[in-house]
Order: sequence, then structure tokens, then C-alpha cells
Amino acid sequence: MRISVVIPCLNEEEYISETVKKIKESDFPSEDFEVVVSVDSATIDKTSEAALKAGADRVVSNEEKGTSYTRQGGADAAKGEILAFLDADCRPPKDWLKKIWETFEADDDKELGILSGPYRYYDLFFITRFFADVWQVAVMWIIMAADLFFKRKWAIAIGGNMAIRKTVLESIGGFNKKFTFFGDDSDTALRIRRAGYKTLFDRKLKVDSSARRLKKKGLIRTAALYTAAYVKLYFGSTEPLKRDLDHKRIA
Repeated sequence: MRISVVIPCLNEEEYISETVKKIKESDFPSEDFEVVVSVDSATIDKTSEAALKAGADRVVSNEEKGTSYTRQGGADAAKGEILAFLDADCRPPKDWLKKIWETFEADDDKELGILSGPYRYYDLFFITRFFADVWQVAVMWIIMAADLFFKRKWAIAIGGNMAIRKTVLESIGGFNKKFTFFGDDSDTALRIRRAGYKTLFDRKLKVDSSARRLKKKGLIRTAALYTAAYVKLYFGSTEPLKRDLDHKRIA
């Protein structure tokens, strides 16, 4: 098995069917990938049933709450060499898996540990979507500049659009289960980078995503929360933000 697509879920009955169907329409050999839906223990709707009906190859039920537990549960059950992670409300383009596989295949020395890319919000007004796109690109350049200035290894990942070599994830001990939401993805990327592997954030590796969280919290507040989480991680802390510990929503 080349790629396992892992989708963590908490009460995602409304979105999961379309996401699974989009993955199944990929222009990548069907025998070379699987879809693993990993369901949070707090789920009370029919996410599992909807996922299986839409064509998921496997549904994993977890005993613990939180994004990291749910991602790890899916990763443990996955058979693929590469673990590709999506959010339940993401809509990947048909060539998403192909791009992921080609990027890792081009890495002859198998030094690339993690690959990620941005979201493209499909349900925002044009001007808001424009600023969201600019923010994602700006963050990447700011972090690169900080890397040069502070001389610290940098890495960034977006949890709903990232792929990790399974052996690399295992080598760093998997996901940090102290995180329930903000910062878990970049924590993983930073640990992979600081373990000596290469990381890549490819602006062309995009997936469409719902802007439901941006609409709920607002672009500025959401940007501030993610930025604060990353700054805390970048300067050496492995402890999640206090607000993250109280966060109950899964990506």
C-alpha cells in the first residue's frame, strides 16, 4: 500500500461523505491507496455509518478525545507507506495523491519526512478568501525569516493538508497527545525537522476547505490563535496553550 488517507472526525456526519467521495475520485490507482476514517470518542452522530456508506475502507473508533489521539489512531491502523491527512470538511483535487506520491518518490534518499500545503477556502467571499490566502503565504515567509534571524530550525504544517512518511512518524514517537487542537500539526513538523529530516511546505499543494471555523471565530482571531501556538512551539515549549487544553473541537 503506497498511501493511507487518514481523516480524523468528531461529529462530522454532515461533511465526511463528500470528503471520502472526493478522495475516491482521485486519479491515483485505487489499489495503491486506502481511506481510514478515525472517529473521536466524543462523537454522537452517524459519522462512522456515513463514512462507510461513502466508501471508506476502514473506520477506527478511539477511546480518547482530541485531534492527536484521533490522528494517531488512524495512523496506527493505516497500512500505507505515506500517511496523508485531511480534515473531514476538505475537498482535495483529483491530483492531490499523485502530487504527494511524486514528491516523496523524488526524494531518493528518503530524507523528506513531512509535506504540507495551504487551504483554499471554498465558501468565503472573494475578498475574505484573498486575505486568508495572503495570510497563509505570509506566515510561511515570516517563519523562514525568523529561521534565519534566530538560527533555529523551522517547519510548519497544516493538519488538514499534510503527508508524513509512516516510518518517520514512528521514529519521533507519533503525535504529541498533549495537544487537542491548536499547534498539534506544527509540533509534529518541528519535531520531524529537529530529528534531522527534511520538511516541505508546497504552496501548490492545495486542498479546498470549509471556512466554518474562520466564520465562527473570525479571520483575525483565528490567525492570532494559530500564530501564538506556533510562536510558543518555535521557541522551544512542548506544552500546548491553555486555551488548547480546553478546546473540544477536532479538525
